[in-house]
Amino acid sequence: MKKVLSVGFAAMLLTACGSEETATINKEEYNKIESGMTLDEIKSIVGGKEKSIYDDGTFIEYEFDGENGAESDASVTLMFNEEEVLDTKIENGLLSSNKAQETMEDTSEVNDENVEVTREEEIEKKAKGIIKENYNFTKVKELEVNQNLGLNDGSYIVLPHLKWDAMNNTDRSKRLLEMYSDDLAATLAKEGDISELVVFWEVPYHLEGKNVAKFTYTKKGEDMIIGERWYDPSLR
Repeated sequence: MKKVLSVGFAAMLLTACGSEETATINKEEYNKIESGMTLDEIKSIVGGKEKSIYDDGTFIEYEFDGENGAESDASVTLMFNEEEVLDTKIENGLLSSNKAQETMEDTSEVNDENVEVTREEEIEKKAKGIIKENYNFTKVKELEVNQNLGLNDGSYIVLPHLKWDAMNNTDRSKRLLEMYSDDLAATLAKEGDISELVVFWEVPYHLEGKNVAKFTYTKKGEDMIIGERWYDPSLR
């Protein structure tokens, strides 16, 4: 704990004295950032300090604005553990156009072989790509895409069953599961015909073979709004 607080204190001192410029992160810089790096190593890549800091006493998140990303409001979150090294990086809107382009190219190749690709298959491929690219230690156990018969408007419900095979305390595990789920919801919200997302999580470190968390999101306007967060007693 002492190490984490010292990093936060040092960062606040730098902010107070104004000795560093606030940096943005572009695609090339993001790809150079790797788990295990120190904050100083990352600053040498991006050329300055973070936009904001969140410290919950267990880990620290450093927030940066994305530069020249697929979305105008792209952002990057870097999460540091108690050893003062990068544990997890998450981007939102910085690389999404590349992923969309890859999905389009893959779909085009299949269509060239005269094989019909359903919308359900397109959504499944998109969701799996987001999960694989962004969420450390996460595996897709199952991913269902069904028409939302309750709305009967041609929209879809996406139900990923995910396994997060990492060892963390309960507070950190909950925070990361929430972040991953919220990020997946925000990214899939850009697909106009996805109206609901229900994310199921298994974390063997806390409970083997059973779900420890479930998050339900519903489309409202252009965004996905969280409706329910459920946790097994092992995470409460």
